[in-house]
Amino acid sequence: MIKIIVENKADVKRVIAYENAQFFRQSDALGKKFPSMHAEAWVTFANKCPPLTHARITNEINNGYYGVVYQLNNGHVLKVFRGGLHGANAEIDIYETLQSYAFEGHGAPEDLPVYDFGSVYIELRWNTAYNIYYAEMAELIPLKDWFYRTGRSDSYLSFADVLYHLRGLAENLANSGVPENYEIIKGIVEKMHEQVEPEEYLAYFNSLANTTLPTSGGGTYRVGWNLQTLYREIVGSSSDIQKEEILGTLKALYQRASKGVDIDDAHIGNVGVMPQNPNVMVVFDS
Repeated sequence: MIKIIVENKADVKRVIAYENAQFFRQSDALGKKFPSMHAEAWVTFANKCPPLTHARITNEINNGYYGVVYQLNNGHVLKVFRGGLHGANAEIDIYETLQSYAFEGHGAPEDLPVYDFGSVYIELRWNTAYNIYYAEMAELIPLKDWFYRTGRSDSYLSFADVLYHLRGLAENLANSGVPENYEIIKGIVEKMHEQVEPEEYLAYFNSLANTTLPTSGGGTYRVGWNLQTLYREIVGSSSDIQKEEILGTLKALYQRASKGVDIDDAHIGNVGVMPQNPNVMVVFDS
């Protein structure tokens, strides 16, 4: 093993930046998002990204269409990204909203703690430049990994379908502007887990068809189709999926949507549980 001897804080910082840059260089997913970034440019980013001035990357834990998430040795995670569903600035606005809610005392257990966020401007050769965005957040276990860790690897794809329909319900709940509607839908979803026998299924399925929710403007939202398709997925999915996981995910999505945060991109890879509180579901990137 090669031993690197460092003599002062500046040397330590250079070594940490070099080690962190190695993770960026070795990531195929990140390379596709920043195709012109060369080795030295990643070292520059690692030197300028505030969370990396005091923490080391230990491993890559998740990657998606817009960014890559890394585990840090301080118990946090770092997302490095170039854009988002509605652009990088909209993504940064989400992190700013979550952080401000926490600082102002309006945060909910379902809100992922955000410690830092921003961008680093990197100039490259040949008149090329990038704004590389980052967000430092609390550690979270994506649901896909959660199902693997809890011995239910066959269940996560079923839950991906359930989550799709929960997202639609959460959006309708938030758009209705009536907080009491959440308890109504929660009660219906709880009952879905009791009506799973073949002789009960069809009658309950049909009873959901005409479900409506009142809106703050005096109108109604039809949510029958959302409820029917969710019920079909719950009954048809593995019994290993817990009712608490479904209700927790619905609550997390609703909390996010009711604060005006877009949940269109919420999926099995960016919804998860906090390691210290696995009973609470969190949307950490939508």
